[in-house]
Amino acid sequence: MKKPLFPPPPGRKTQLKLLELPSIIENDTNLQEFLTRANAEYWPWEVFKYKKQAKQTASSETLWHYLKIFTRQKTKNFPQLKDRQGRSFGYVSTDKIQECLHILDRALASNILAQKSLTPDSRLKKEQAEWQDKKIINSLIEEAITSAQIEGAATSRRRATELIKSGKRPRSKDERMILNNYQTMKKIKTDFVAEPLSLDLIKEIQTCLTKDTLANEADIGSFRRDLHARDIVQVYYNNAVLFTPPPAAEIQERLTQLCEFINNDQEFVHPLLKGIILHFYLAYVHPFYDGNGRTARGLFYWYALKNGLELFEFISISEYIKKRTPGYLRAFLYTENDENDLTYFIMYHLNIIMLAIEDIQKYIQQKMTGYFRLKEKLNHLDGLNVRQLDLLNHALKHSEQRYTIHSHLTSNNLSWATARRDLLWLAQNGFLESRRLGKELYFFVPQDLAKRIEKGSSKTR
Repeated sequence: MKKPLFPPPPGRKTQLKLLELPSIIENDTNLQEFLTRANAEYWPWEVFKYKKQAKQTASSETLWHYLKIFTRQKTKNFPQLKDRQGRSFGYVSTDKIQECLHILDRALASNILAQKSLTPDSRLKKEQAEWQDKKIINSLIEEAITSAQIEGAATSRRRATELIKSGKRPRSKDERMILNNYQTMKKIKTDFVAEPLSLDLIKEIQTCLTKDTLANEADIGSFRRDLHARDIVQVYYNNAVLFTPPPAAEIQERLTQLCEFINNDQEFVHPLLKGIILHFYLAYVHPFYDGNGRTARGLFYWYALKNGLELFEFISISEYIKKRTPGYLRAFLYTENDENDLTYFIMYHLNIIMLAIEDIQKYIQQKMTGYFRLKEKLNHLDGLNVRQLDLLNHALKHSEQRYTIHSHLTSNNLSWATARRDLLWLAQNGFLESRRLGKELYFFVPQDLAKRIEKGSSKTR
C-alpha cells in the first residue's frame, strides 16, 4: 500500500476551465449523474481518476477540482484538532452520512434486537433479555480477540475464546493481549463510562490494554518521548512507511485540545460522529509507543456507551475492521492527504456499522430459530432454560467442544452456582457427559446427542 496522491491546487489554465464547467454540467445529464455518484460514494482521487464517463467533456483533474471547490467544501471544521502544519480537520455532511445517522438513530430508539428478529409475545421477554446479554458478552469476546489480532497477536480464534471463557492464565504475550482487551472492555463499561475524557483516562485505558505485553514496562501508561532518533515512531504496512505522527513534544497539548473538544457539549456534533473523530484523532496523534489502535478503538467504545449508544454493546468494531484492514488504513490516509477531510474516515465507519446491524439481525434470527426448534422438542422437561437450549444448539454443531462451569458462566454472565446447576442438569438428563480431568470438571458432547434430543422429544408430555 502506498500513500495516496491528490492533484495539486489548480493552476491558471485549470481555473479558467473551471469557470466554463457549470454551464457544461447544466446541459449534460450524464455528467451530472457522474458527479452525483462521485459525491454520494465519496470517491478519493485514486478512484475518481479511473472512472469513465459516457462523454469526456473535461479532464478528470478539472472535474476533481470542480468537485472539491463547489461540492466538497467542509460543512464542519474543528479548530481544536489540527494536523502537523496547524491546519484543522473537518468533514462534509453528505446525504449518505445523514441517511446512516438517521437509520442508526431509529435503530437505537426502537431497540434493533427487538425488531424483526424476535416475536413480540410477552412471554418471551425474559428470553429476549437473556439473548441480548449473551450477544453483549459474545461481542466483548470478539472485540478482545480481533482488536489484538489487528495489533499482531498470533493465536487462533478458538484458543482465544477458550482462554477468555476458561479463566486460565495466559501462556504468551499474545494471549495476554487478548485477555487485557476483554478485561478492559468490561472495565470501560463498569468503571470508566461516567468519567469525562482526560489525559489520565487515556493513559489508564492504554495501561489496562498493554499490561505485561510491552518489552519496556516504562512505556505502559506513558506518552512517547522521542528522546533519540531511534525513538521516532512511524506507522508501517508491508514494510512501507505510511504515516509519521506529530512530534512527542506536542502530544500533551494536542490531547488536551482533544479532551476539550470531546467534553464540550455546547456545540452539537452527533455523538456517533464525535466518537469516530475521537477514534481518528487519538490514532493520528499516536501518543504511545504501542497500543494506539487498541486505545483508539477502546475510546470509541467508551464514548458510545457514555452517550447512550447501547447498540455498540452488541457490535465488535474490530471484527469488521480486521476484515477490511486495507480500507481502514486508506480511510486514515485519504483524510490526512486530502486536506484533512474526515469524511472518508467517517463514511468508512458508518458503512461497517451498517453491516454490523444487518449481522446482528441475522445472528438473533438464527439463534432464535434454533432455540424455538429445541424448545418445541424439549418443552416437556421441567427446568430447561434459554441458556441450556443455546448450549445444546451449539453442541449439535460442535461435537468436539468441552464445556466447563467457568466457560458457561463467562458466556452467560452467571454466578458459579447457576452455571454449575445448568450443566449438571444437562448431564443428569443425558444431554452432556461429565468427566473430571485433574481438578477441573468437564462436560462433553455425546456422539449421539441429536438422537438423545429426538428421544427426549418423543416422551409423553
